[in-house]
Amino acid sequence: MNAIWRTIRGYILWQHERGTLHYDIMVTLIIIFVLFSPRVINFNDKPISRNPHPTEVVVTAEADGHLSFQVAANAVTPGDDVAAWATDELGLGNLVRSVRLNFREACFFHTAAVMADGVMNTSIPALLRWVLARNGINPSGHLS
Repeated sequence: MNAIWRTIRGYILWQHERGTLHYDIMVTLIIIFVLFSPRVINFNDKPISRNPHPTEVVVTAEADGHLSFQVAANAVTPGDDVAAWATDELGLGNLVRSVRLNFREACFFHTAAVMADGVMNTSIPALLRWVLARNGINPSGHLS
């Protein structure tokens, strides 16, 4: 019984020489703990989900490599110049200039994916007309 306590004490105080069986057992136990404890123990280390500020820009990478910029619809009113708003209010002047320099044609839209009282947001037809026109399709009044 005394030998068992001496071995346990040696593990706790790390008294075994490197290359011995007991040293290998201690290292193996540490590796097992590091690799398998996250599956067993809930450390509550999930990132906190936060609500973005109403005028915050959310940038996501699309599957085709393009970047998508998302801004809350209530942050821009329909009469605003979206590029000027992004430059002045959000401080994205470098981004707006870069988009205009690197692409032949740049058009800035504000859209809302939500329907208010069953009515489509007025920005959706404008965006749809622009996309269709780029593909040679003229909707000619079908979009209102």
